Amino acid sequence: MSHTGIVVIITLITIMLKGISLLFFMGVVLSPGLCCDWLAHFGHLSNQSLSLIRIMGGPLTNQQSPVSFPKELYRRAHNATVDFQLAFLRDSLKLIKRLWLKLFQHDELSSVTWGTTNTEHFLMTILRQHREVKRCVSKKRKADGKLVKYYLTLERHTLHQKANRTEAWELIRKVTQHHLEQLHMLVASIIHAISR
Repeated sequence: MSHTGIVVIITLITIMLKGISLLFFMGVVLSPGLCCDWLAHFGHLSNQSLSLIRIMGGPLTNQQSPVSFPKELYRRAHNATVDFQLAFLRDSLKLIKRLWLKLFQHDELSSVTWGTTNTEHFLMTILRQHREVKRCVSKKRKADGKLVKYYLTLERHTLHQKANRTEAWELIRKVTQHHLEQLHMLVASIIHAISR
């Protein structure tokens, strides 16, 4: 092989390696999931919030929610891009936080038998999860309109309709637990997708 042929081959290999390095760098920098190292700690906070919601009251109510659980929204989120999944997680935590803050504004905790300390710790855990995941999502990413509508409907059919505040609180606690379990599974799938 001539000297020119060797130089051409070395040049092509160098260009290919630079291209691969650039693609790898862009994938690391631009991938929201990879940039969000906080997700590795999400499991701990998620388990903590699930434990707190379970111990803050007695057994969960058997009453059915007047608003159907948005299974289709979660199914869509599981099949979406990591960026969409992170935005869905951010929006869900924000809406859960908003709902619980409204619970506190709407009524006094004395209407239920929940321990104040566990309830406050639960809310602080949700606030922290929301704050941390918000850093992983572009500020330009709008909230999912169907998810927002679901939570507004849930609020309207529980907080604003229930004559018995205790029933409303317990129903919100039950529905919140279901959402947190689904979000926990969503984060597990995000971490799995990132690690591939």
